[in-house]
Amino acid sequence: MNFEPDDYFNNGSVEIARFGTNTILKNNMTDKQRERIVNKLRKKYPKLQKKINKLVKSIRNQVSKCDPIQLLSFASDMFLTSNLGMSSEFQSSSEDIFISRMTEYIQSIYASTPVKCKSTSKDPSLRFYRIKNDIVLLHKLIHKFYLCWSARLDELYPDYDEEVRKTLFESQLLYLVRGQRYPFLESEYYERLMQEHNDIFISTFGISASEINEGIKKLQYALSQGKMDALFELGELMDSFFDAGETEVTKFNEMHPSAGKAFAD
Repeated sequence: MNFEPDDYFNNGSVEIARFGTNTILKNNMTDKQRERIVNKLRKKYPKLQKKINKLVKSIRNQVSKCDPIQLLSFASDMFLTSNLGMSSEFQSSSEDIFISRMTEYIQSIYASTPVKCKSTSKDPSLRFYRIKNDIVLLHKLIHKFYLCWSARLDELYPDYDEEVRKTLFESQLLYLVRGQRYPFLESEYYERLMQEHNDIFISTFGISASEINEGIKKLQYALSQGKMDALFELGELMDSFFDAGETEVTKFNEMHPSAGKAFAD
Protein backbone atom coordinates (compact mmCIF):
# COMPACT_ATOMS: atom_id res chain seq x y z
CA MET A 1 0.00 0.00 0.00
CA ASN A 2 1.39 3.40 -1.02
CA PHE A 3 0.93 6.53 1.07
CA GLU A 4 1.28 10.02 -0.35
CA PRO A 5 3.02 12.47 2.01
CA ASP A 6 1.18 15.60 3.13
CA ASP A 7 4.31 17.66 2.42
CA TYR A 8 7.42 16.77 0.48
CA PHE A 9 10.79 18.45 -0.23
CA ASN A 10 13.86 17.22 -2.07
CA ASN A 11 16.81 19.35 -3.20
CA GLY A 12 19.00 16.43 -4.14
CA SER A 13 20.97 16.51 -0.90
CA VAL A 14 18.20 16.38 1.68
CA GLU A 15 14.79 14.71 1.40
CA ILE A 16 11.95 15.53 3.81
CA ALA A 17 8.47 14.00 3.88
CA ARG A 18 5.65 14.67 6.34
CA PHE A 19 2.89 12.16 7.06
CA GLY A 20 0.46 13.80 9.49
CA THR A 21 2.44 14.50 12.66
CA ASN A 22 5.38 12.31 11.58
CA THR A 23 8.29 13.78 9.61
CA ILE A 24 10.94 11.69 7.87
CA LEU A 25 14.33 13.20 7.05
CA LYS A 26 16.80 11.48 4.74
CA ASN A 27 20.35 12.52 3.85
CA ASN A 28 20.99 11.84 0.16
CA MET A 29 24.42 13.48 -0.06
CA THR A 30 27.26 11.55 -1.61
CA ASP A 31 30.62 11.29 0.16
CA LYS A 32 32.05 13.98 -2.14
CA GLN A 33 29.16 16.36 -1.42
CA ARG A 34 29.52 15.82 2.30
CA GLU A 35 33.28 16.37 2.19
CA ARG A 36 32.81 19.59 0.20
CA ILE A 37 30.36 20.98 2.79
CA VAL A 38 32.58 19.97 5.71
CA ASN A 39 35.58 21.70 4.10
CA LYS A 40 33.55 24.91 3.65
CA LEU A 41 32.57 24.82 7.32
CA ARG A 42 36.19 24.25 8.34
CA LYS A 43 37.33 27.34 6.43
CA LYS A 44 34.65 29.55 7.99
CA TYR A 45 35.62 28.65 11.57
CA PRO A 46 38.46 31.19 12.23
CA LYS A 47 36.65 34.17 10.66
CA LEU A 48 33.39 33.35 12.46
CA GLN A 49 35.20 32.94 15.78
CA LYS A 50 36.80 36.40 15.42
CA LYS A 51 33.44 37.95 14.46
CA ILE A 52 31.76 36.48 17.56
CA ASN A 53 34.56 37.61 19.88
CA LYS A 54 34.40 41.13 18.46
CA LEU A 55 30.61 41.23 18.86
CA VAL A 56 30.80 39.97 22.46
CA LYS A 57 33.25 42.78 23.34
CA SER A 58 31.00 45.34 21.66
CA ILE A 59 27.89 44.15 23.54
CA ARG A 60 29.78 44.11 26.83
CA ASN A 61 31.01 47.67 26.25
CA GLN A 62 27.53 48.94 25.34
CA VAL A 63 25.88 47.23 28.32
CA SER A 64 28.44 48.66 30.76
CA LYS A 65 27.44 52.19 29.69
CA CYS A 66 23.72 51.66 30.43
CA ASP A 67 21.79 52.04 33.65
CA PRO A 68 21.38 48.42 34.91
CA ILE A 69 17.80 48.79 36.13
CA GLN A 70 16.62 50.55 32.97
CA LEU A 71 18.31 48.07 30.62
CA LEU A 72 17.17 44.96 32.51
CA SER A 73 13.63 46.35 32.65
CA PHE A 74 13.78 46.92 28.89
CA ALA A 75 15.00 43.34 28.32
CA SER A 76 12.17 41.99 30.46
CA ASP A 77 9.62 44.10 28.57
CA MET A 78 10.97 42.83 25.23
CA PHE A 79 10.38 39.26 26.42
CA LEU A 80 6.80 40.04 27.47
CA THR A 81 6.14 41.86 24.19
CA SER A 82 7.44 38.93 22.13
CA ASN A 83 4.89 36.66 23.86
CA LEU A 84 1.85 38.80 23.09
CA GLY A 85 -0.77 36.95 21.06
CA MET A 86 0.86 33.54 21.58
CA SER A 87 -1.13 30.67 23.02
CA SER A 88 1.76 28.18 23.00
CA GLU A 89 5.56 28.26 23.19
CA PHE A 90 5.62 26.34 19.90
CA GLN A 91 4.60 29.57 18.18
CA SER A 92 7.85 31.23 19.24
CA SER A 93 10.34 32.00 16.50
CA SER A 94 14.10 31.55 16.94
CA GLU A 95 14.39 35.31 17.51
CA ASP A 96 11.75 35.15 20.26
CA ILE A 97 13.80 32.45 21.99
CA PHE A 98 16.96 34.57 21.78
CA ILE A 99 15.08 37.57 23.22
CA SER A 100 13.87 35.42 26.11
CA ARG A 101 17.54 34.76 27.02
CA MET A 102 18.56 38.42 26.71
CA THR A 103 17.90 39.33 30.35
CA GLU A 104 20.11 36.60 31.80
CA TYR A 105 22.90 37.40 29.31
CA ILE A 106 22.83 41.07 30.33
CA GLN A 107 22.82 40.04 34.01
CA SER A 108 25.97 37.96 33.45
CA ILE A 109 27.67 40.99 31.88
CA TYR A 110 26.81 43.22 34.84
CA ALA A 111 28.07 40.53 37.22
CA SER A 112 31.49 40.53 35.54
CA THR A 113 31.91 44.08 34.20
CA PRO A 114 32.30 47.45 35.98
CA VAL A 115 29.40 49.78 35.19
CA LYS A 116 30.43 52.98 33.38
CA CYS A 117 26.95 54.50 33.27
CA LYS A 118 26.69 58.27 33.67
CA SER A 119 23.44 60.07 34.39
CA THR A 120 22.12 61.76 31.24
CA SER A 121 18.90 63.28 30.01
CA LYS A 122 19.17 61.55 26.64
CA ASP A 123 16.68 58.83 25.74
CA PRO A 124 18.61 55.48 25.91
CA SER A 125 16.10 53.61 23.72
CA LEU A 126 18.33 53.66 20.62
CA ARG A 127 21.23 52.04 22.49
CA PHE A 128 18.88 49.52 24.15
CA TYR A 129 17.48 48.39 20.80
CA ARG A 130 20.99 48.21 19.36
CA ILE A 131 22.01 45.92 22.21
CA LYS A 132 18.93 43.75 21.64
CA ASN A 133 19.68 43.43 17.91
CA ASP A 134 23.33 42.60 18.63
CA ILE A 135 22.38 39.89 21.13
CA VAL A 136 19.96 38.32 18.62
CA LEU A 137 22.73 38.44 15.99
CA LEU A 138 25.15 36.86 18.45
CA HIS A 139 22.87 33.87 18.99
CA LYS A 140 22.44 33.42 15.23
CA LEU A 141 26.22 33.45 14.77
CA ILE A 142 26.63 30.96 17.61
CA HIS A 143 24.34 28.51 15.77
CA LYS A 144 26.53 28.78 12.67
CA PHE A 145 29.67 28.59 14.77
CA TYR A 146 28.72 25.25 16.30
CA LEU A 147 28.44 23.72 12.84
CA CYS A 148 31.87 25.06 11.86
CA TRP A 149 33.28 24.02 15.23
CA SER A 150 31.93 20.48 14.86
CA ALA A 151 33.61 20.18 11.45
CA ARG A 152 36.99 20.80 13.11
CA LEU A 153 36.56 18.69 16.24
CA ASP A 154 39.08 16.15 14.97
CA GLU A 155 41.69 18.94 14.75
CA LEU A 156 40.75 20.66 18.00
CA TYR A 157 40.50 17.45 20.04
CA PRO A 158 42.67 14.83 18.32
CA ASP A 159 42.88 12.68 21.46
CA TYR A 160 39.09 12.21 21.65
CA ASP A 161 37.37 9.35 19.85
CA GLU A 162 34.39 9.83 17.53
CA GLU A 163 31.74 9.10 20.16
CA VAL A 164 33.14 11.69 22.56
CA ARG A 165 33.21 14.31 19.78
CA LYS A 166 29.57 13.59 18.95
CA THR A 167 28.65 13.99 22.62
CA LEU A 168 30.52 17.32 22.73
CA PHE A 169 28.62 18.64 19.73
CA GLU A 170 25.19 17.43 20.92
CA SER A 171 25.71 18.92 24.39
CA GLN A 172 26.49 22.34 22.89
CA LEU A 173 23.23 22.28 20.91
CA LEU A 174 21.38 22.20 24.23
CA TYR A 175 22.86 25.49 25.48
CA LEU A 176 19.43 27.18 25.40
CA VAL A 177 17.81 24.46 27.53
CA ARG A 178 17.43 25.55 31.16
CA GLY A 179 15.37 22.80 32.79
CA GLN A 180 13.49 25.34 34.89
CA ARG A 181 10.45 24.40 36.96
CA TYR A 182 6.97 25.67 36.15
CA PRO A 183 6.26 28.88 38.12
CA PHE A 184 3.57 27.28 40.31
CA LEU A 185 6.16 24.76 41.58
CA GLU A 186 8.75 27.38 42.53
CA SER A 187 7.12 28.34 45.83
CA GLU A 188 7.06 24.79 47.17
CA TYR A 189 10.69 24.24 46.14
CA TYR A 190 11.99 27.37 47.89
CA GLU A 191 9.84 26.75 50.95
CA ARG A 192 11.30 23.29 51.52
CA LEU A 193 14.82 24.43 50.67
CA MET A 194 14.94 27.40 53.03
CA GLN A 195 12.86 26.09 55.92
CA GLU A 196 15.79 23.93 57.05
CA HIS A 197 17.83 27.13 57.53
CA ASN A 198 15.11 29.17 59.21
CA ASP A 199 17.08 29.68 62.45
CA ILE A 200 20.11 30.95 60.54
CA PHE A 201 17.99 33.41 58.53
CA ILE A 202 16.43 34.81 61.72
CA SER A 203 19.75 35.15 63.59
CA THR A 204 21.64 36.59 60.61
CA PHE A 205 19.06 38.73 58.82
CA GLY A 206 16.20 39.02 61.30
CA ILE A 207 13.65 37.52 58.89
CA SER A 208 12.21 34.03 58.63
CA ALA A 209 12.36 31.58 55.73
CA SER A 210 8.62 32.10 55.16
CA GLU A 211 9.11 35.86 54.83
CA ILE A 212 11.92 35.33 52.31
CA ASN A 213 9.71 32.94 50.34
CA GLU A 214 6.90 35.50 50.26
CA GLY A 215 9.37 38.08 48.96
CA ILE A 216 10.45 35.69 46.19
CA LYS A 217 6.78 35.19 45.24
CA LYS A 218 6.25 38.95 44.93
CA LEU A 219 9.44 39.35 42.92
CA GLN A 220 8.45 36.56 40.51
CA TYR A 221 4.99 38.10 40.11
CA ALA A 222 6.43 41.57 39.43
CA LEU A 223 8.86 40.19 36.81
CA SER A 224 6.28 38.04 35.01
CA GLN A 225 2.54 38.72 35.02
CA GLY A 226 2.73 41.86 37.19
CA LYS A 227 3.50 44.17 34.27
CA MET A 228 0.76 42.69 32.13
CA ASP A 229 -1.76 42.97 34.97
CA ALA A 230 -0.82 46.65 35.30
CA LEU A 231 -1.51 47.15 31.57
CA PHE A 232 -4.88 45.40 31.87
CA GLU A 233 -5.81 47.60 34.85
CA LEU A 234 -4.83 50.68 32.84
CA GLY A 235 -7.04 49.49 29.98
CA GLU A 236 -9.97 48.98 32.35
CA LEU A 237 -9.49 52.49 33.80
CA MET A 238 -9.48 53.99 30.31
CA ASP A 239 -12.64 52.06 29.40
CA SER A 240 -14.39 53.23 32.56
CA PHE A 241 -13.28 56.82 31.85
CA PHE A 242 -14.73 56.76 28.32
CA ASP A 243 -17.91 55.03 29.55
CA ALA A 244 -18.33 57.70 32.23
CA GLY A 245 -17.80 60.42 29.62
CA GLU A 246 -20.48 58.98 27.33
CA THR A 247 -22.88 58.75 30.28
CA GLU A 248 -22.36 62.42 31.16
CA VAL A 249 -22.92 63.49 27.55
CA THR A 250 -26.15 61.46 27.42
CA LYS A 251 -27.41 63.06 30.66
CA PHE A 252 -26.61 66.56 29.34
CA ASN A 253 -28.51 65.93 26.08
CA GLU A 254 -31.51 64.64 28.00
CA MET A 255 -31.55 67.73 30.24
CA HIS A 256 -30.82 70.20 27.42
CA PRO A 257 -32.13 68.69 24.16
CA SER A 258 -31.96 71.96 22.23
CA ALA A 259 -28.33 72.56 23.20
CA GLY A 260 -27.42 69.02 22.29
CA LYS A 261 -29.13 69.38 18.90
CA ALA A 262 -27.37 72.68 18.23
CA PHE A 263 -23.99 71.14 19.11
CA ALA A 264 -24.66 68.21 16.77
CA ASP A 265 -25.63 70.55 13.93
